[in-house]
Amino acid sequence: MNSTTDLTDKQRLEAAVRRLPLLPERKTEVDRAVTGLVFVIRSVSASKEVDAAVAAREEAVAKEREAAGYAAAAQVRDVDWALYELKEAWDRLSDMARDAILAHVGRAGNTDNALIDLIENHGPIAETLVVAADDLEHPDRPPPAAPQPDDPALVLAKHAARIFTRLTGKKPPHPRPGEQIIPGPFFWFLEDIFRAAKITVGVESNIRRLAES
Repeated sequence: MNSTTDLTDKQRLEAAVRRLPLLPERKTEVDRAVTGLVFVIRSVSASKEVDAAVAAREEAVAKEREAAGYAAAAQVRDVDWALYELKEAWDRLSDMARDAILAHVGRAGNTDNALIDLIENHGPIAETLVVAADDLEHPDRPPPAAPQPDDPALVLAKHAARIFTRLTGKKPPHPRPGEQIIPGPFFWFLEDIFRAAKITVGVESNIRRLAES
């Protein structure tokens, strides 16, 4: 966050803390609470920037790997096509041409089995090449990692809950599953904190997550 945004956010946070039903003996702790909130917001913001940079690098590597996979698949399909053309060319040979090839293979000290097997078994080989090309174009990818429980929103919600309890002597709402959350001091407090941190997720959902954690 830049200095201008810091100032605006700090003022918003201070106003949010002062709106709480503060215990008389805790009113002198407003500045310390605001400083703590600013520190946590900066920490999670830096974490989000690092996560975004890592995600961008991983995406770039994935795209590079995908492009290489498509290029390799094209090469495999070229081999498949070349074998298909070899089979067609072999079938078009006259007996004299075929006999001449096999005679030279024999004089070289080899048998004609390898050449004949390659040509006559084009079908199974082609299937193998097609599967290999498909694998290169559509590699199995691991599922995305499950979201970490301590994401920025939850980290802030937990910190806000600690501050709220210390300054007001009250616990944040602890809704049961399916129970409606009625906006109150903690709801509005967390809403202001999220706004200062540029977090757009729902306040209500994070109050529920906070209760579950």
